Amino acid sequence: MAGETLTRVPRRPDAFGVPYRLAAPHLIAIFCFAPLLAVYAALPDAWFLESWGGSKSAGAFELLLFACYLALFATGSFIGVRMPVGRGGPLSPMLTDPPRWYVRLGLLVALGAYAFWFALSMDRSGGFEALLARMASDPYYVKAHLMETVPGITTLTQVAVLAVPLMLVSGKGGSLDRLLIVAILVLAGARAYLHSERLALLELLVPMAFLWASGRRLGRAPTLAGFAVLLAAGVMLFVAFEATRSLIYLGIEGPDAAAEYGLVRLVGYYLTSINNGLFVIREAAFDTPLYSVLGALWALPGADEIYRALAGPAPDYPVDLINRGDLNPEFGTVTAPGSWVADLGWVGAGVAAAFFGCVSGWLYRRAPLTPVAAACYAVWLVGLLEFMRIPYFTDTRLVPAYLFLGGLFVLGAFERVARARSGPVDHGRVDRNQYARNP
Repeated sequence: MAGETLTRVPRRPDAFGVPYRLAAPHLIAIFCFAPLLAVYAALPDAWFLESWGGSKSAGAFELLLFACYLALFATGSFIGVRMPVGRGGPLSPMLTDPPRWYVRLGLLVALGAYAFWFALSMDRSGGFEALLARMASDPYYVKAHLMETVPGITTLTQVAVLAVPLMLVSGKGGSLDRLLIVAILVLAGARAYLHSERLALLELLVPMAFLWASGRRLGRAPTLAGFAVLLAAGVMLFVAFEATRSLIYLGIEGPDAAAEYGLVRLVGYYLTSINNGLFVIREAAFDTPLYSVLGALWALPGADEIYRALAGPAPDYPVDLINRGDLNPEFGTVTAPGSWVADLGWVGAGVAAAFFGCVSGWLYRRAPLTPVAAACYAVWLVGLLEFMRIPYFTDTRLVPAYLFLGGLFVLGAFERVARARSGPVDHGRVDRNQYARNP
């Protein structure tokens, strides 16, 4: 049916159950970020070197400063959650009830971009079977050449990051929209496998899982059990992808050896990112002024020349870091706090941590109020889960989603102008505080 609801998302915060409450950003900081830092600090240097091919680069000062950034993020989040929602006039229907045609257009744009990219990749390889055969023998060649990204086209696939959760949460999707979402998920899965870009699949699945769970009255035990199942499935998927990508070159055989290698790699993605971030705190503070936090700006044509004129050439991570420290070239991420230190220095990174924490709490508090707010926090949740690896919030891969969201605000502005010209209409007032209970 055209009007069937794709997922059940409540419109009142008291209808959001345990999954929503456990997804509070300050809780994620306390129960995810802090334990990862503690595990890193507790690991013996020799074991770290043997497992990930690099030396631990942190002293007590760097660890303490990193912990302070986590504390500032959690504190900012706690403040953001408790910021008053305020009272106002009627919210724009574009934000309370986004039009299906607009959200569907986003799905079609993303699917069309995926189709063009994959068609071009199959043309480069000589067909789908040839692409899979080359993947079985040389995954790196497939990623670097056959699946090479197409500027402007591959970027448009990221519109789906917000369009998919918006369609789910709006409750307007029909059979066609289901087909579009399934097709996008299949192609994102193929992208994760062929292009070694697992994040492309995670940034769709995480928001979908959050929105689905938030619309159900689940207790603490079922929620934790479901989280454990999803975590186990994610680990198995990672190991499977890693086995096809890396074990070909390493000659590791057997499921046990593959599982052990995959688990070490998975943990290594986060612990080595922490190690790299601590190295930035020690050696590379303010090396890249505003480079990551304004990454979308510097990615524009010609903007890199402006950056060089203002701040000089930005260091090439991870190559520059590796040349300055005993780090593993396979792991080039520096965590969100590490990137803020490189961009803003020690003090500026603290301000950034508190700011992004406050924004996270602010979005979390508003998630139950409108479908758009719920979809935005669902996407933001991906950044929280990737916080100890990359600065996802300001990553250029989110620019299409931000622009797609901006389109809703533009439509809302036009709607307000049209409403003003047609004369006053009593839509009633929306008291946003009536839905603003403390979670």
